[in-house]
Amino acid sequence: MALQELKRFSDLSACIDELIALEPESTKSYLVKGFHVQRNLNDSQAALKWFSKAVELDPSNLKNWKTKGDALMNLRHYSKALACFNAILSMNPQNECALRSKAICCLQNGALGKALESILIAYEINPENVDTLIGRGKMSTHRSLNQNSNFTRLLRSTRNFTSSLGRRPRFVNRARNKLLL
Repeated sequence: MALQELKRFSDLSACIDELIALEPESTKSYLVKGFHVQRNLNDSQAALKWFSKAVELDPSNLKNWKTKGDALMNLRHYSKALACFNAILSMNPQNECALRSKAICCLQNGALGKALESILIAYEINPENVDTLIGRGKMSTHRSLNQNSNFTRLLRSTRNFTSSLGRRPRFVNRARNKLLL
């Protein structure tokens, strides 16, 4: 958006408001407004209002739940954010993004066991996903998890991860080097 690049946020906000007025049933308009308020105006509380409206209009849209959950995590409302990620998982239990977000939310809320469980499920779904490896790396900083046999298994399996070419992809090496030590 040119207005965003020019940092003309009041003009950008007015344009988004016009879009909402033209398409009041479009969840995309509310998501755009929420992203604008969150990123450009640094107001997660106001963004939550717009993301909640998107969920209200289309509760079957997983992206609506994800953005609302992320805003709630930014506000440190972990139990409410967890409810959003669980809503996604009730619709799609194999949603890697929701599993990773749930893991991060649980980790920030001190529920290390649930965090580990979620990241392990995400890893089992797609062991090549760098975001899952990074989530696993964030957990490696918690001493109580280092004694957990499931966590140890996860660390070993990602250390030995190889692509079909017989070597580790570069992104795995970068993630591993940054996060294991």
